[in-house]
Amino acid sequence: MELKNSFLSTYQVSSLSISVLMLFMGGMLYLLFRDDSLLMFEWVRSVGLENSLNYARNNTSWLFISDWVKYSLPDGLWCASYILLMATIWSNKKFIIRLIWTISLPCIAVITELLQLFGILIGTYDTFDLICYIIPILIYIGYEYIKR
Repeated sequence: MELKNSFLSTYQVSSLSISVLMLFMGGMLYLLFRDDSLLMFEWVRSVGLENSLNYARNNTSWLFISDWVKYSLPDGLWCASYILLMATIWSNKKFIIRLIWTISLPCIAVITELLQLFGILIGTYDTFDLICYIIPILIYIGYEYIKR
């Protein structure tokens, strides 16, 4: 039974839960399968979880993870997480406000990747990164289109 005056609706709680789950999954892919020189590992060390993480990494080191899952999927999951979070936060606003807040950051990620492709921005262009940024944007725009 849902309370009428509850702060968040069941839909919002579900959306926020899925957003947090995608954020967590992207983080776990980084922590378990990426090089431990990344900034995220400093956070783990600073909270004293390095031994636990090393144990988990050692117990998953036998898994074959394709490069796109290891290097691009976390970005896509984080992008999708952000989109879902913003769509939930701004769900009661006009379409254009929702759209601006929801896809502005993912569009910046797409532009950044394209600037790397053309050598305008320092970094390594990756087609899979670009795809993993674009897919959540398209899904959200499609959802908004169907909803209208």
